Amino acid sequence: MRKLLVIAVCFAFVAPAGARASHPDDVYWHPWMGTGPDSPVWAMAVYDGDLIVAGDFTTIGGVAANHIAAWNGDFWSPLGTGIETPVRHLAVYDGKLIAGTNFDAPIGGWSHLVTAWDGFSWSPMSSDSHSVTVLQCSDGELVAGWRDSGCSGEICWESCWVSSWNGSSWDIFGSFISQDWTPVVFPPATVRFLTRYDSQWVAGGSFSHASGVRVGSLAAYDGESWSPLDSWNAYTMWLYASTVRDSALIVGGAFGNLSAWDGSSWSMIEPQLGEFDFVGILGLYDGDLIVGGEFDPGSGGVPSEKSILTNIDVSIGKLIFEMDEK
Repeated sequence: MRKLLVIAVCFAFVAPAGARASHPDDVYWHPWMGTGPDSPVWAMAVYDGDLIVAGDFTTIGGVAANHIAAWNGDFWSPLGTGIETPVRHLAVYDGKLIAGTNFDAPIGGWSHLVTAWDGFSWSPMSSDSHSVTVLQCSDGELVAGWRDSGCSGEICWESCWVSSWNGSSWDIFGSFISQDWTPVVFPPATVRFLTRYDSQWVAGGSFSHASGVRVGSLAAYDGESWSPLDSWNAYTMWLYASTVRDSALIVGGAFGNLSAWDGSSWSMIEPQLGEFDFVGILGLYDGDLIVGGEFDPGSGGVPSEKSILTNIDVSIGKLIFEMDEK
């Protein structure tokens, strides 16, 4: 049985048009999935035994597929008529595949930024124009991060929030999430990940306040309000990824390191990945922590370009590398 690690990483400024699933000289990847998509893939999920990929593409493996497609182990196929605009996020909830987009996606004459696939057809889960920044499902609960912005004359505004699906509509978590925003220094408020940890939802991204409290890009929701995770509110780092391993919440982003929260305190994982290294995604595979992003082998954190981060020992705060002999 083939094991499959499902992690999609794509940065718009480096993704080539006509990206391939493999390369003839690539010893790490295999060409069993065909020629790949004609544009970047942004999200992956496993649904009904198939690998689902979504993104900017309109063809994949030579098959026409409107921004979303399924791989059954032998060939690619579209999911109905697909979605009219690029898909950024996927989740599986209540036996359905949920897709989210940051764009206006007209389906049946409506504007739906979250839609559900039941195996036969698409149905809307929203009818507004708010951008979806993250979708996540855990313990039978579907949650989403949202962002909205606009201008009226010379006055511009933005808002950011998290909500859960109650079966017919979205219920907001607490109050809005905001950013001490200046155009040059800080990006707009954005929730980039949602992770279930210690019976709470933890949100991370680029923001400064939640429920009126300074939280520093990372906040926990207890069912009533947002709060910072201990001393993390002192940080102003931009966060992009998180996962839970060995009862610890691990976060990464644009601060050249990984940090672990054990439920009572934070610890920096050593060695640091490098001052300018960037962690874009975290995942677990076969018991190992998988870290994806942009790394400089000469920065001191990653031993060489042929090293693989294979494990993390939270108890001693160490990254474990192995040399790849390929």
